[in-house]
Amino acid sequence: MSTVAKIIVFLLLLIGLIVGGGAYLQHQMTPERVRDYITPLLESSLERKVSLGKIEIGLLSGITVSDLKIKKQHNETDDFVAVQQVNLHYQLWSLVTGHIVVNEVALINPVISVQRFHNGRYNFSDLINNNQSHSSSPYKEKSVAIANDIFSLLVEKVVIQNGSLVFLDAADSKKTPYRYKLSQLNINVRNFTLDEKFPFDLSVQFNDAQLDLSGHYNLALKTGDFVVHLTPLDLIPLSPYYRKQIAGKVGAGKLGLNIEFDVTPERLTSKGKVSLDDLDVAIDATAFRSINLSADYSISYDHSTERMSISTFIFNFAGIETSFDGSVNLASSTPVIDLSMVLKQFDLRQLMNVLPQSLIRDVKKYSLAGTLDGRVDLKGAINQPVELFKSARLSLADVQVSTETLRLGVSGDLSYVNDLLKTDGLSISYGNQVMSLTLDAKKSPGGIFKGSFDLNTDLFDFNEVIGSANVSAQPEEIPLNDSVADIGPFHLPLDMVGTLSARSIKYRNLVLDQVYTDAQIKNNRLRLQNMRLNLGNGRIKAESNLNLSVPGLAYSGDIQVTDMDVAALYQGLYPSSGYEPSGILRLNTTFSGYGTRQDRLLRALNMQGSFLVSDGQLLGFPILDNIANFIGGDDLRRVSFDDFSGQFQVANNTVEQSSQVNGSRMRVGCRGDIDLNGYTNLAIDTRIAPQVARRSGVVADVLSNFSDEQGWGIIPLKISGPFERVKVSPNLTLIEQMVATRAKQELLDKLSNSQQQDATVQDGVKKMLDNTLNKLFGN
Repeated sequence: MSTVAKIIVFLLLLIGLIVGGGAYLQHQMTPERVRDYITPLLESSLERKVSLGKIEIGLLSGITVSDLKIKKQHNETDDFVAVQQVNLHYQLWSLVTGHIVVNEVALINPVISVQRFHNGRYNFSDLINNNQSHSSSPYKEKSVAIANDIFSLLVEKVVIQNGSLVFLDAADSKKTPYRYKLSQLNINVRNFTLDEKFPFDLSVQFNDAQLDLSGHYNLALKTGDFVVHLTPLDLIPLSPYYRKQIAGKVGAGKLGLNIEFDVTPERLTSKGKVSLDDLDVAIDATAFRSINLSADYSISYDHSTERMSISTFIFNFAGIETSFDGSVNLASSTPVIDLSMVLKQFDLRQLMNVLPQSLIRDVKKYSLAGTLDGRVDLKGAINQPVELFKSARLSLADVQVSTETLRLGVSGDLSYVNDLLKTDGLSISYGNQVMSLTLDAKKSPGGIFKGSFDLNTDLFDFNEVIGSANVSAQPEEIPLNDSVADIGPFHLPLDMVGTLSARSIKYRNLVLDQVYTDAQIKNNRLRLQNMRLNLGNGRIKAESNLNLSVPGLAYSGDIQVTDMDVAALYQGLYPSSGYEPSGILRLNTTFSGYGTRQDRLLRALNMQGSFLVSDGQLLGFPILDNIANFIGGDDLRRVSFDDFSGQFQVANNTVEQSSQVNGSRMRVGCRGDIDLNGYTNLAIDTRIAPQVARRSGVVADVLSNFSDEQGWGIIPLKISGPFERVKVSPNLTLIEQMVATRAKQELLDKLSNSQQQDATVQDGVKKMLDNTLNKLFGN
């Protein structure tokens, strides 16, 4: 057969098919028959009133139904579903067999009205339970048989174009139900079958947000996969559905989704990203304003075990990321977690900047900063947060915390695994100083860490700790500020032994070398034993106890000083004073007190002890200059001595002392007090060598009236006022006693008449006292 003949035959067959199909349609599928078949079928299946508009049937165009309306149940006025146009497309080749196979259903501009009643049921609830609650009627069975006789139902494609859905929810408010509207609803189902997986796409607009859903689903196996994308959706209109489930109140926020689902009867798996943008939420008195949250995740949920496995969960809070992996068991009323939290460049300062002020009020004063890297393992019931912490491996990069006068920084590695706490290369810094900490401790069943540690540094500068780097000759008065809290208390679950060492310690300009002490911390108390440090050839030994459980860290201890160079010690403490003491010091003292702020530390200090300075001198002190000016002897401005000894007690911001200076030109006995702001109140028994007294302005009278057995002149003085501007005056009380004793003795030696003794002695003593005072000190 030639090609032309084949083409002619094909065209004849096609024309015959069309003519035959058209004849079949005109005979079997008239609009009246379609209406008569479809209307009772739908009404019987849906148990709702159904109406059809104009029906058109075309050989090539298919069946078109206009104005399909399905009324609400028990209501013939309001529409449950209203479709502007329904298009049914059939397979053209099926006309040869005398059947119509519908392979595409399209609903154009459908409007669906969904309603939830006060009792929680929906206006389509009866359709869901239809097969269980209603037996098949003979009329319904007949309608189905007629339809099957006409159609071979193989709908390969279902399309909904430009639909809308109105939802009225009266579950929470019967009188004023919530109203929501979804518009531009488009659905495309392809290759639809009842027993195989078919693809579908859905898009709809809710308020100003766009929701797109696509995937595959198998009705028989109830398995499927979905991709969901939601542009930012305003959460406030949805508040009735979440406000009872959350602890706080949401004032604003937008929800975004870009996620995937895989669903089987046994398991749900999902991955993607969920975001909350511009979120305003108040929880009790804490308010979060305009924050952004997001979670990138990959999870699976086992329905039989009620266990959720998390392979990836990256939580982003205002730009700060924290990730989790592990599992959550939801089988019990209290969820049980087994999670690992991973920190990567976790910025503490950034966290403090974004958290609400009311939430960080108690820690804001510490001005946290620095970054953390590492992993923290959490395991247990979520209602026991303290017990959740199981292990951690952290790397700290310049993590900083501030107190009133101190900025501490910590860097290095810290691990806590199997109840064992260890450090690796951990350093503690403040200012320009760095201390290295090595720690190895095991957590006991009681929660106490027991072990050892070693803390060492090249330089420890107390000036940065107590803020006293700028020092004058004498300390200025420091006002007490009770409104500023001292550091502490600290409650440390530690039972540790270790060592503290430093190449040198600096206080003011004083540098002490080769510092070492054994240490023990237990029951919130730090005990320092065998402490030793050097200043030149001098040695200091000490012991101390520090109570960490009280504000200001109460302390006590004792100090022994041997062979200390007084000149080096004084110049280190008061470098710009201009005074020149010297000698070799020995000191024994005990002390106690509290406070790390200088104003409290000095006022709370209690100390007592004794001292001895040998082979020294005093030069340039205001007290010596004023005594020299008062007596009139320049030799007294420099005092050399063989020994300077005494006892002292510090309490209530005051030093009470009793001391004695023994030198070749002057001997001084001193009693009285000096407060810690430099105010003096001293009684001084000054004794001047004869060769010095002869060169002074009062030599004759001093030597003739006040001298001891060796011929040293005695001048009782009082010293009072600020240390830099002391006032020297005669101690009249002691002078009167000395003059009276001398005069009385001299008169007793001259008088022999005992009856006149008392009156004569009294009168003679008074005259001698007046004459002596006038000669020594003028009128």
